[in-house]
Parts: sequence; structure tokens; C-alpha cells
Amino acid sequence: MELIKGNSFIATLDIVTPGFESPVCCRRSDGFATGGWLMRTKDKQESIAMRFDFIDHVEGRDHFNISAASGEYMGAKLGISRNGYLGFYSIAEVTDFWKLQWVGSSDSGQCIWRDHRGHRVSVITRVDPPANIRQPQTPQNILNRTFDYLSAEEGQVLDFQVRILSVG
Repeated sequence: MELIKGNSFIATLDIVTPGFESPVCCRRSDGFATGGWLMRTKDKQESIAMRFDFIDHVEGRDHFNISAASGEYMGAKLGISRNGYLGFYSIAEVTDFWKLQWVGSSDSGQCIWRDHRGHRVSVITRVDPPANIRQPQTPQNILNRTFDYLSAEEGQVLDFQVRILSVG
């Protein structure tokens, strides 16, 4: 990981907070809901590769612009919605940077992820509205619409493991 100090890289992120362990994935558009939101996956959905473009190192934190490096959102920049959710934006202007604060040394790959204001990335569970309002509201139908979105405003703060795919 020392190789990434001061460099740009492509990586996936895993949540390593006990009780929340999972890859970070990107919600796909499903015809009813828009996609592009970063989430904690509860199934076998693959993690999203992200490009971390190095900007600067300030007060023990590396600053990056982040964009999708794979999938349907490739090239879209990571931003924060007005409600605090993390998502990829291909049309809207994203100017805010992201911070990685390495836990121990950068060799470990473990980090605290923060927005440009210093707020830690967290997870918040939300039940999305049903695609069909006539669908019976059974416990299973509600569970199928429950998603763990990444947020910079509220929720359980998380720790991450960076998995480098390429440097440069």
C-alpha cells in the first residue's frame, strides 16, 4: 500500500465495521428507482471499482476526487445528495473532494472515509416505497425493499478496507 501514497489508484472498498461487513456496491437502476447510490450489499452483488484521483495530503488525510471506474456509471463523479446520500453523478457538477485517513499505516489498507467537511461515511437503512402500491405489505415485501445506503449525514459510522486494483 505504500505504493499508493501520493498516487491515484483504482480500488474497491469493503466495509470492515463489525456487524456491517460487506463490499460497497452501487445500486442499479431498476425501472422504478434511479440507481447510482452507494450501498452496503446484503447479497452477492459485486463491489464497484472506483478511481481515486489524488489531490493532496493535509493533516494526516489524503484528499481525492472519486469516480466510478466500472459499470453503468463509469466516469461519473461521486457526490452527496441534498439528503446526504453518496451517489454517482454524470450530469450534475461535483466539485467536492473526499478524504481517506489511514488507520495505522497506508500499508494496512484500512481507512476512515470522510467527505470534504470531515464527516465520516456511515450507513443508514431505508425502506424504499413499493414499485407497485397495490402490492401486499408483507414482511418479506418490506424486507425486499430495505436498503443500506451510504451517507455523510447520519447513521452508523463505518471503517473500510481498500482493495487496490491498479495504481497510476
